[in-house]
Amino acid sequence: MKLPEANEIELSVFGPGYGESIVIHIGSGKWAIIDSCLDDNHEPASISYLTALGIPVEEAVISVSASHWHDDHVKGLAKTLEACPKARLSVGAALRREEFLAFLQVHEDQPVKILDRGGSELLNCLKLAAETPRQVKVLQEDTIVLDCDADELAHNRRVELRALSPSSKQFTDFLRRIADFPNKSEGSPKHRISEPSRNDLSVAMLLSVGQQGVLLGADLEERGDRLKGWRAVVEARRGRHPLSHSFKVPHHGSRNAHNEDVWNEMLEGKPTSIVTPMNKGRHRLPNDTDLERLRTLSSRCYLTSTPRTVPLKKKYGAEIAKLINASEVKFDASAYSGGRVTIRWTPDARAPNVQLFGGAIKV
Repeated sequence: MKLPEANEIELSVFGPGYGESIVIHIGSGKWAIIDSCLDDNHEPASISYLTALGIPVEEAVISVSASHWHDDHVKGLAKTLEACPKARLSVGAALRREEFLAFLQVHEDQPVKILDRGGSELLNCLKLAAETPRQVKVLQEDTIVLDCDADELAHNRRVELRALSPSSKQFTDFLRRIADFPNKSEGSPKHRISEPSRNDLSVAMLLSVGQQGVLLGADLEERGDRLKGWRAVVEARRGRHPLSHSFKVPHHGSRNAHNEDVWNEMLEGKPTSIVTPMNKGRHRLPNDTDLERLRTLSSRCYLTSTPRTVPLKKKYGAEIAKLINASEVKFDASAYSGGRVTIRWTPDARAPNVQLFGGAIKV
């Protein structure tokens, strides 16, 4: 694939079936990365892609962000930061316990217990940031992740990447949790705020290019609470522009991330929709009902990954395959072919050009 032109915007979404990463060309050779997943060589997919294009990532990547600290969104993020020394690191302002412990260890030299994988990746990222002059920006609703004035870019449009979540209420809850943090015990008062889901803390973003927009949903869910989740985002953005022509659908297309008002009020007609499937575990996303809903709401809808059948013998070996075939148990022998959906457009274009790579498909 050739490089985007200086006046072209590119959004590339990677999704191998377990993991997600987004790479954005904002114009004039400036790039941003959101989240991280690994490619087939166990390298950060974003860095492999940019390097294959001939991009000098150490100079060209100006921003690296983590939408939240789920393992499928941050695998390889520290390695990504290491490859991009001039990129500012942006992370959500509200954290879970393990992630807050990582902040404590870096900034206050506090002893910590064993961190989960997301907290460990955050710790590695913060250590990298602390060892360099790199800036760390914390994100909540209506925070600018990055911005470039029109005269800095060949297409002569201002570009802005803005965080839409977590909400002020979610951040306030976080502050109340950490105030109680040293005194956590079985006898804690019943009114103490419980630990949220990581998806409640996920940072959805809006990419604005002049009067055009792209909505990046991360894994933010809908809780039916006007102060949290997608309902809070809609309330905060009501009547504001730009509307978005493309949508990275949240939480793998799951119903629990669907908010009708997002589609009616934040998107421009029927958008181009991109979904990163979750193909790990028993409950795979999106399911058939999710896909039908997304097809109805979108002008065109794409998945970054699709299942492919692998012979049992090749996947498990001859002896195990023989036992499986002799049993009456139905066995899933699918592997998942990861891919990439890339959309490119100029600010004067009516609709983005879409290209599919690897296991990506139109649905």
